[in-house]
Amino acid sequence: MLSSRPTGRSKAGRRPVRAIRDKKPQLAPGYIDSSTLVIDGDDEGYDEDRPLLKKPRLDTELIIKMEDDLQHNQPLSAINLISRSPTPAPDPSSLAYYPATWSAVQNFNKMLGLAPDGTPRPTKSSVQKRKAGPPTTKSLIVKVLLPRGIIDKNANFDPTKVGFMDLPGELRNEVYAIVFKKNKNIEFKGRSGFSHSSAFLRVNKQVHVEARKILYGENRFVFSHSVARLGKYYQQEWRETGYGHVREFLGAIGPENTSLITNIGIGFEDGTPSGNPGKTTNQRRFEYNEDIIWILKHLSNYGKIEKLKLGFSGRRMFYGTTSVADFLLALKGVKTDVLDYGNPSSIGEETDWFYRMHYTKLTNHLKELLKAVMTRPLPLKDLNPLLQF
Repeated sequence: MLSSRPTGRSKAGRRPVRAIRDKKPQLAPGYIDSSTLVIDGDDEGYDEDRPLLKKPRLDTELIIKMEDDLQHNQPLSAINLISRSPTPAPDPSSLAYYPATWSAVQNFNKMLGLAPDGTPRPTKSSVQKRKAGPPTTKSLIVKVLLPRGIIDKNANFDPTKVGFMDLPGELRNEVYAIVFKKNKNIEFKGRSGFSHSSAFLRVNKQVHVEARKILYGENRFVFSHSVARLGKYYQQEWRETGYGHVREFLGAIGPENTSLITNIGIGFEDGTPSGNPGKTTNQRRFEYNEDIIWILKHLSNYGKIEKLKLGFSGRRMFYGTTSVADFLLALKGVKTDVLDYGNPSSIGEETDWFYRMHYTKLTNHLKELLKAVMTRPLPLKDLNPLLQF
């Protein structure tokens, strides 16, 4: 071991041998001094508590770009030294997760002259100024509490006997099916399939909640144009009902009951000249009917349809141009698991070939396009509830 003090004289005896301090020996080329070796930090055996920083793995495209620059003697720019962030995973709540449906919706919006996401392009006429007016006040509903005992109960009521609400839920469902479930369609055109059994829903709140699922969910509703005329006794000309009775029905049952309807058939028909006096041919067409547009928007906002059948029986072939964009946008908003075309009153295969109305006034191109944008990419029960399109 070397010391800092003189330890003796050299062999020649000319000068004392001194210790080497702070001097590195001159090594021949190709040799490595052990004092300059750096221990690799990946060895975790001698110090487990020391935090280790792992080097980020460069992207494959980045390495290829760097090697290409070095081969061509080009300096590495700063942008080449930035690794690319990983591509985010697709989101099932976004329509882009389903490329086929997303492409069909974009083509449909492009056909109507809209933006790819369906938002209308701003125009000067669409900008409306807010009218100044007095502030509106909500009406107050005053509940009057009556003294206990002022309303007499049924004198024949016996609390010891078993009532309907004491039955098991399975038996109550059997009763609901007997009362509310129909073996035929509930038609709004000919007013068939209706009965007064819906008064049973007013027994109490529990019966209303349980039975309405059978009434609306287990029956098939057909919404069609009605030629029946209505009017006041003093009016000389009565107008046909059209789709007004369907709109009144959906408005009466409300959004919550509308969401329980799963099987619907809709027939698109034009109004008759005699039932719509003073209207032109285009004004009588279903594309411009305000009631049917309201119905489609209502089903778009609150409907959870599983089976839908559309029938087009206008006086001419329906091509779907930009002049009827309001109707097409409202129709596109209605979603279903299964979409069919034909007579809305028939179920499955067409059997009424001699029916006076021919529900074939729709081009094949528009038929396929509507099926692509109205059919859900997955069944409603398996679809992400946040998905909107």
